[in-house]
Amino acid sequence: MPRSVAHLAGGIPISNFANFKLFDFKALIVINARFSGSENFRKLLYQGIFMNSLKLGLVFGLSVSSLFTASSLFAMPGDTIRAHIVNRNSGKVLDEDIGSHRVQQWKNFSSLNQTWTFFEYEGGSYDVINNQTGNCLEVNSDNAASSTNGLALRASPCNGTPAQRFTLEAVLVGNPGGISGSDGYRIRSVNSGKCVDVENHSKKNGSKIQQWDCHDALNQRWDIIDVPQ
Repeated sequence: MPRSVAHLAGGIPISNFANFKLFDFKALIVINARFSGSENFRKLLYQGIFMNSLKLGLVFGLSVSSLFTASSLFAMPGDTIRAHIVNRNSGKVLDEDIGSHRVQQWKNFSSLNQTWTFFEYEGGSYDVINNQTGNCLEVNSDNAASSTNGLALRASPCNGTPAQRFTLEAVLVGNPGGISGSDGYRIRSVNSGKCVDVENHSKKNGSKIQQWDCHDALNQRWDIIDVPQ
């Protein structure tokens, strides 16, 4: 499959910039890009996700200086889903604590730190990107491939590696319920093969989100609820 080609708004290929590189996965959508912040902290807003220059540079391989010359950067669309991730057992959503970057469940306030974009790689795995911080969901372990039950999830700077990739698996157990009217989804770590799980089937705000052996219980079943742009 040919790679997507990204351009500046004026039609200038991004490849004209130094250190340009597009990885083999589908290009991110970057529409009506605009910068905000102070001299020491600038962010790029795309698809509702705030990304600082270093993170966007990591994804596109752009030099940092070139990022601040683009008034309206865009790429040909890749497949994305912007959503709340709602646990079937508690009805609470996946939430990034902004101070600690711990991932937890919390009552849904429809805030950006509770909104996630699923960015699809070829083969059907996803980066799960927090829309407030631009961080990616990952298992909190020095060994990214660790299969230990109970390891907490966190949100960390996106690095494009399989350590931050997950798959969505439809659950078909004949027990619809929930919000979407289906049986929900498991969210499985590509590296460990374990599933995203609410510890001890808790329904409390702040409960730990961890990886665990995959099963059909409601604390591992999630509704992916579309959030309009």
